[in-house]
Amino acid sequence: MTTDPAFLWPLAPAFPFDWQPLDDLARDFLLALLPDELGAMCAQSRNRRRDDGEPWVLAARRAPLGCLPATALIQFGLASPRGDRMLLVNGLRREARAALSGEGETDPDPLDGLHVLDGGSPCLHAFTARFQPRLTDAAQAIEYLALFCSYVWGPEGPFTVLHPDSLGSVASGGTIEPPRHRRVTSEGDHEIDASLFYGDGCFRARFLVHPSGMVDMLDEHAETELSFTLPALERLDSGAVRVRRPLSERASEGARS
Repeated sequence: MTTDPAFLWPLAPAFPFDWQPLDDLARDFLLALLPDELGAMCAQSRNRRRDDGEPWVLAARRAPLGCLPATALIQFGLASPRGDRMLLVNGLRREARAALSGEGETDPDPLDGLHVLDGGSPCLHAFTARFQPRLTDAAQAIEYLALFCSYVWGPEGPFTVLHPDSLGSVASGGTIEPPRHRRVTSEGDHEIDASLFYGDGCFRARFLVHPSGMVDMLDEHAETELSFTLPALERLDSGAVRVRRPLSERASEGARS
């Protein structure tokens, strides 16, 4: 059985990662890999019930990453039965003995457990320092930029890279442009333009994505013609993310159905 209602994922990065729902067996296996505090929190939330006995919903999904070989982005979603309280847990998982190349090379040093992404830059940098990103083409560089911006937060939350395939239906007053790969510099850096949502507004920025996995923002300008709102997030000390802004009416209806 797979529990993957759409209302669990209102905060997924707007960039269209290749998300795949996980069945209960795979979900529970990955849940057991969480650090003790996070694992206990997820288990406690899953066991909570409303007065009428309806439990919280727990689902998980994965997205294999081209920019990090043999690695998948993992996301757990916990939601109250009415969809008015939500928690997310995000992480990276090295998939042991996954092929790293077409020649059959296997992962020589799988990472035990789940590497939790808590919104701080040290979490992602520690992972990429151990497992070098693969940024050999434009698609990989754009995917890595979306990953970096989504999980390395500023004071007002994540820098959500926007993409018309994901958010075109919720934007008004303008058109969302997909990320655009401009060139590879003589130093091997990828220069990319992208539209982002941060805090309570949209802007367009130019980035340099370095082969090491470091990212620099070169310039930015506001996109005042775009108007929409994404749910607000709050980082918790445990590494989880709390949804602070109420869900949309449509999402709440999905939670009750």
